[in-house]
Amino acid sequence: MTTHSLDIPVRAVLKVVLTLGAVAILWMIRDIIAIVLFAIIIASAVSPAVGYLHIRRRIPRVIGALIIYIGFILLLAFALWIIVPPLVGQFTDLIQLLPGFIANSPFITENSQTIAEALRNFQSSIPELGPKIGSFFSNFFAGTLSVFGGVFSVLLMFVIAFYLSVEDEGIKKILRLTVPKQHHKKLFHAVEQAQRTFAAWVKGQFTLALIVGVLTYIGLLIIGVPFPVVLALIAALLELIPYVGPPLSAIPAVIIGFTASTFTGLLAIILYVIVQQIENNLLAPLVMRKAVGLDPLLVIVSLLVGAKLAGIVGMLLAVPLAAFAMQMLQDNAGYEFRANYENKSSNTSKRFRLFRDRGK
Repeated sequence: MTTHSLDIPVRAVLKVVLTLGAVAILWMIRDIIAIVLFAIIIASAVSPAVGYLHIRRRIPRVIGALIIYIGFILLLAFALWIIVPPLVGQFTDLIQLLPGFIANSPFITENSQTIAEALRNFQSSIPELGPKIGSFFSNFFAGTLSVFGGVFSVLLMFVIAFYLSVEDEGIKKILRLTVPKQHHKKLFHAVEQAQRTFAAWVKGQFTLALIVGVLTYIGLLIIGVPFPVVLALIAALLELIPYVGPPLSAIPAVIIGFTASTFTGLLAIILYVIVQQIENNLLAPLVMRKAVGLDPLLVIVSLLVGAKLAGIVGMLLAVPLAAFAMQMLQDNAGYEFRANYENKSSNTSKRFRLFRDRGK
């Protein structure tokens, strides 16, 4: 009887153990990794402007970064100063007039018995729906709360972003400390492409929000829903939250529409469905593909995977990380193609020289 022994090198076992340990450590510090990634995104958007001020205007990078960050804060404050007063006025009117709208709503008066029955059915199902809804939202926002659980995390994110903006090639310096030298060339090229991708992605997100807000405002004006400015702003802001934000933005508009009339409420539903169909099937794929060079299907899959892994934070990071991964794959494919081509060319040259030498 023969005995077969399995000879596994100690080095292979050690590599497996170290790999599993590294994965476990990365998973434990995933919230810190998310903060750093957001900081890199912010720095990627700011660094080109800092570099322009430093090279063209001879302004030190520290001063240039301060100018940009402070300028952004002042611009945001000015925009809020312009936008907030009329919004507050419309919100105040909405709060004051909404009870009267509901009490005098034709939809409410015409369907009072149906609504009462629906409310009783809903009340009886609350014990069953409560845990399910709570579980859904707790799971979905778990990743978000774990990353932005306090002000310290947000401040840390901006401090890291400021440091990366101030340092010349700050992102590359971090990579030089953490990545083997033989991978620097490929990784630096991918980082440069990713920086442009991140900036384009942010621009694409805000472009979508602006278009959706304008379309919603025009549609609400046409169908006669009260408070179109507030509702359009809600639609634009929630558009920045992929997958979940757009459906949520329709709820207040539909409620206010039904308080005006049944027909207006139905038109509000149709309006938001049309806007979302235009956004999902036309605007988002075109804008995002043009912005980050990703196939629309890959964008959708990336958003779903990001939501599953880390909630809203995962969804916000999904598209830039997918673009970076695609850039790495394309670079690797390009390097392998060039290496194979160079090897074949070298072998052909050697054979030609050998044939020529034999002819002599």
